[in-house]
Amino acid sequence: MRTVTHRIARLLGGLTLLAGVLLALSAPARAQAVSFTGTWKTIAGGTHQYTVILKQVGKNVTGSYSPGNGKIFEGVVSDNKLTFEWTQDGGYEGTAEFTMDQDGKNFTGSSTALKPREFTVTWNTYKPPVISFAGTWETITNAHHPLTLTMVQDGTKVTGVYPRGNGKMEGTVTGRVLRFKWQSDGGKGSGRLVMDESAQAFSGTYNKGDNPDDVENTWNGKRSAVSEGKAPEQVTLPPASFTGVWNTDLATGKQIEVSLRQTDDKVTGTYMPGSAHIKDGVVTGRVLRFQWTQENGVSGSGRFEMGADGNSFSGSLNSSKDPDAAGTPLNGIREPISFWGCWKLTGGVMDANTICLRQESRGRVTATDDADFEGMASGNTLRFTHRPAGARRSGRFIMDEGGKSFRGFWHSGDDTELNENPCTGILVPTPTK
Repeated sequence: MRTVTHRIARLLGGLTLLAGVLLALSAPARAQAVSFTGTWKTIAGGTHQYTVILKQVGKNVTGSYSPGNGKIFEGVVSDNKLTFEWTQDGGYEGTAEFTMDQDGKNFTGSSTALKPREFTVTWNTYKPPVISFAGTWETITNAHHPLTLTMVQDGTKVTGVYPRGNGKMEGTVTGRVLRFKWQSDGGKGSGRLVMDESAQAFSGTYNKGDNPDDVENTWNGKRSAVSEGKAPEQVTLPPASFTGVWNTDLATGKQIEVSLRQTDDKVTGTYMPGSAHIKDGVVTGRVLRFQWTQENGVSGSGRFEMGADGNSFSGSLNSSKDPDAAGTPLNGIREPISFWGCWKLTGGVMDANTICLRQESRGRVTATDDADFEGMASGNTLRFTHRPAGARRSGRFIMDEGGKSFRGFWHSGDDTELNENPCTGILVPTPTK
């Protein structure tokens, strides 16, 4: 009998332990209390800046702040909120509370003075205003090459253009530093610009790699026609051009061909398969928003954002009327404009010559009657090298909208970005042999 009783007791004990484990697993996890320990730059009432030093042990917090010889005591943390009492010079004393952000890097709060008079002010961590790089800048690279740089800024995001080599840039501002990626007819890379205290000039560097902090070349600039104390010039860049044929990939793995035609900021087009029509497209900056309708009656909208290279986009399609609504991701690469054909040249090192070009599907371009010519087409630009009889030549052709003429440069040396020895080309019939 004792054995049976003992077994029953052991069984009940095991069930109790199991129930306890299941209860613990099913109970919601408690949020771990954040830590307020550290030195914080804060601003009270929107005008007075204080440095707050806090020390947290368990849930208890003490500290100080300056100026004002402030003392913080009786601090208690509950979840992400700290409440405490304070005193400072002048006979001031009161209470306050801070609520930590989810990332633990900033807090918001308020302070209530009880003596010698009562009032309440906000008391938050101080976030310095974002430095503006927007405007037109007269710049110089490597102390020798002047160029005009125009930048537009939205929050911390910056885009810019410069005329030399059809240059484009895209970056992010942190503090006083703009780190960016750049691309032009001569290549691509990255860099960083540091704004000075006046916000009227910057110093910086750029390189042909992926790390913006690597130093290869210098790039310095000052604001153009902006007097001291005047707000930076507000500049609007021309809308990006989405004209062309785009090879795209949906996140579902399906490939579609998108054909777009843009006039000013208005866009229409089609895509296959699906026999869809793209309509009511409007380009704002680098973003195209549009509506679409398929032959089977299905309709929706979409949004494409042009990449920094000007020849790729990322975006999405959805089944609502809101282009910004979440949808199926879609990325596209522009098919290069065709340079296939024979071209009568005027100017440059090949003045009065005719060159016949053939173009492969991936953009590679060669000359049918000149084995020393080789290039790569991207978008509406062909960059090439030419090595006849040991000579070193290079250049670029930029196709006009009609596809029957181009402008460009053909010069000595290896730098396709140079704007030397300008030339033009006109499409002519293929010579008969």
